[in-house]
Amino acid sequence: MNFKSRRDTVTTVTIWLTASLMIIPFFTRELISFFILAPICTLLLWCWFQTDYTLKHDEIRIRCGPFRKRIQIAEIRRIEATSSLVTTFSLGLSLKRIIIHYGAGYSLVEISPQQQDEFIKAVTAINPHIELPGLADPKPR
Repeated sequence: MNFKSRRDTVTTVTIWLTASLMIIPFFTRELISFFILAPICTLLLWCWFQTDYTLKHDEIRIRCGPFRKRIQIAEIRRIEATSSLVTTFSLGLSLKRIIIHYGAGYSLVEISPQQQDEFIKAVTAINPHIELPGLADPKPR
């Protein structure tokens, strides 16, 4: 099951405005600026066009541009909602995210699936012991 990342106005404007800065060196003829901005813009656009979350068997596969992460669903302890500007490790394109707490320590990742409720239902169907503080109970009955 594949879930695309939600995109909001703040991240859309930020990414595309930053990416558009790459054309400035062409007008000013500063190649050094181009070589500094090009990798940054490439990374941002790569994340924009390739951020998704795949539930495959017993794990979540997170892809955000060149960044990859796998989380075993059995290791997930808690999922909670957030819309804070302050983030720890976000692999999402929206301010409306969910925080997935997993593993024995304080491991967490923030993602922003477009169909958040369906994503949570699919994950809790595999691991019904996940705590959902502040979220509606999407567990199948």
